[in-house]
Formats: sequence, C-alpha cells, structure tokens
Amino acid sequence: MTPIDLDLLRDTTPDRGLEGLEGAVWNRVSALEANQRRLTPLASAQALLFVVAVGGSAAFGGVSAGRLAARTSDLGVFSPHAVLAPSSRMLGSLG
Repeated sequence: MTPIDLDLLRDTTPDRGLEGLEGAVWNRVSALEANQRRLTPLASAQALLFVVAVGGSAAFGGVSAGRLAARTSDLGVFSPHAVLAPSSRMLGSLG
C-alpha cells in the first residue's frame, strides 16, 4: 500500500461497527479447535486402517506368490531343471 492509500483508509469512516469483531474471531478460533479435536481420532483410525490394509495385502501377496511359484506350468518342460528339458537330454543330469 502506498501512503496515499493509507491516508484514504484513515479518512474513510467504517461502514459497520467493529464492537463484536474480537469476540466473533475468538468464537471462530474455538470452533475450529473443537473441530480439529473431533477429527484427530478419525485421522488416527484412517492411518491405522491404511497400515493394516498395506500389511495384510503384503502378507497375502507373499503367501500367494509362494503358492503360485510352487505350481507347475505348461512351460515347465522348458525349464533347465526339468528332467525332460532339451538341455538335460543332450548333456545329461548335472545335479
């Protein structure tokens, strides 16, 4: 703001009273603090739910990956560890 703006504001009469402004501001601050206190447990519950979901999905994925890895697939004949793999047939069993 320039000095001219400040002079203009000082010379202008307010269009409304400011008597209850401070009380209204403190009431608003109290309402916001009460709202924050009410939402804090909700945020903690959301964080806990997130941790449980991520941990559960990681555990389930680890168990599922182990089961899927144990299954034999149709492409198992191309594995170098398969008994009838072409490499085993030519070189014999190495192990």
